[in-house]
Amino acid sequence: MSVFPNSLFSPRTKANRNGVVYDANKATVTYAEDIVALDNEIVAIETELGVNPKGAFSSVSAFLGALGSDVSDLFSAVAAKMSNPMSAAGDLIVGAAAGAPARLGKGSAGYILKVNADASSIEWSNPVRVVTASDHASAVISIAVTDVYELSAVANNTTFSISGTPYDGQSILVRIKDAGTVKTLTWNSIFSPIGVVLPVATVANKWIIVGAKYNSFAAKFQVLAVGLEA
Repeated sequence: MSVFPNSLFSPRTKANRNGVVYDANKATVTYAEDIVALDNEIVAIETELGVNPKGAFSSVSAFLGALGSDVSDLFSAVAAKMSNPMSAAGDLIVGAAAGAPARLGKGSAGYILKVNADASSIEWSNPVRVVTASDHASAVISIAVTDVYELSAVANNTTFSISGTPYDGQSILVRIKDAGTVKTLTWNSIFSPIGVVLPVATVANKWIIVGAKYNSFAAKFQVLAVGLEA
């Protein structure tokens, strides 16, 4: 079996016996087993490289030089296409315009990766998005950016409604506290109580908590919990 050599092979030779006249070109003899070994190596090399390893080049050396140049050009092209935008520990590479690599620095502790509001990229986000205000007569909850909606000093009769397109199972928590005077609360029809009663007025200086989940089949935020501060 022909075996590809792992080192240069030098066949053994032995001088002809003194006193015997031989052809000048045959001053030494080579061991037959070494000739077989050399033949096996030649067959292995030709099997691996072919009988014309230089191809269209002037020599094997020229062929290897051109190959090395092509590999170098390939690495340069890859580097030009994918320069490293990262500059700090925890950085991520994200696709920017036309897929160009861009740096996204690590988020704050506890933050998670989310698709942004217009679905154009990814960003770090607090897993619980809290929107707070003191008072809104018309409290429109933007469901695309809100998990918890809080009014902490309600001074007007207030109507609650939803903007945006909720997804099935999406949760919303509404926290309400008046400014010391009882105010009426009105809920858009998208809020549908299940086994509870929606509050219709504040309780002076007390927090009211309303929890709901969206049911896409019913197209409603089904209110599952209502709590009043003791």
